Amino acid sequence: MFTPKVFIEGQKMVYGSFTDAVGKKEDGKLIDNMAMYEITKGLSEKNLSDEFEITVKVNVSGFHEPFEFQVPVKNLSKNKILLKPDKTQSSGTFSYTVKQIELTPVTTRLIVDSKGKVPSTAEQSGDLSATKMYYDIVDQDGNQLEQHMLGLFHRSPDSEYHEDEAYSPFTKTPTSITIKPYTMTVKKDWSVIENQEGNWAKTYHKDLEMTIPVPSQ
Repeated sequence: MFTPKVFIEGQKMVYGSFTDAVGKKEDGKLIDNMAMYEITKGLSEKNLSDEFEITVKVNVSGFHEPFEFQVPVKNLSKNKILLKPDKTQSSGTFSYTVKQIELTPVTTRLIVDSKGKVPSTAEQSGDLSATKMYYDIVDQDGNQLEQHMLGLFHRSPDSEYHEDEAYSPFTKTPTSITIKPYTMTVKKDWSVIENQEGNWAKTYHKDLEMTIPVPSQ
């Protein structure tokens, strides 16, 4: 199956990511016959009505014409909370600026600009090195959101990034949000060092943490 083409009100959405790794079942096996397409840019700029239609076109091997689906959608982002802190935190030559945080009932969106060389720990030297910077989000009680998609790149970090990331929603509106920057550690073959639980090991940078208040609604 090929990457689908998604249209909203006749306009093709060109900023999106597609994956068939949508999660695991209770027995730990991967969920089969399911895919997720996430529109990563362009929705907030559209003044969508309370209800609209998405057209999805999917090319499948062995068929000349794409399968086309008309999907009715309810707009749950009308009650969103939009924060534009434009706040910067830095360590050494690295700095990042939180441009925007968007809270809706279905997702949390974080827009971050960063520049400079990412800081490295003593362990991230020699045959080991730090990845680009990533960002966890927690509320005032330390409840952490799950990032929808986490991209790894088989190369050294760039000197500048503009990132638009999506996370799970908060179960209730927080009073404050803390951004927790972290790197991971990779070997020369770009494989990621894992912790004892078999997950990618994170190196948090406490001096780069940023807490942003959420005004009462």
